[in-house]
Amino acid sequence: MKRIKFIMAVAAMLIACLSVNAQSAWGNGGPTKGYKGFADISYGFGSGDFSIGDHLSASTTHGYQINSYIFVGGGLAIDYLLDAEDVTIPIYAAARVTLPMRITPYLETRMGYAANAVDGFYLAETIGVRVPITDRFAFNGGLSIDNYRLDLGHDHKFSTAIALKVGIEF
Repeated sequence: MKRIKFIMAVAAMLIACLSVNAQSAWGNGGPTKGYKGFADISYGFGSGDFSIGDHLSASTTHGYQINSYIFVGGGLAIDYLLDAEDVTIPIYAAARVTLPMRITPYLETRMGYAANAVDGFYLAETIGVRVPITDRFAFNGGLSIDNYRLDLGHDHKFSTAIALKVGIEF
């Protein structure tokens, strides 16, 4: 039942992201000033003694491309924790640095708070590649390190997962 709810929530989030009618956020392959949105999915492989285990994640990020290099915004993710069969919901601020080239590397940092199954600090850092398809659409792929701060009574530990991420940019 929880998996069905998770899949329905992910589908609704992706449909909402794809239906956004926004101005073009880049031209000639490189990002240009203005609104930009992202939607992505990832699979994280948990590691360490205090791991939350493997997780499947869907997220959407929206914000503003300040110049050809810098994006700032915020977003929401839904992480389904496979071992616990539970969901945690990170809400985050995001910053992204992109080189304005046709096929280009990018660095992204997300920082915020995760609630529900895991309550606490959330940090995700991604290195990836952006491939523009049209002037309004691009594919993104990357490798992310997802960190959750776990509250263990009087002690705090970090749970880390390495995630493979694919997504779209609109």
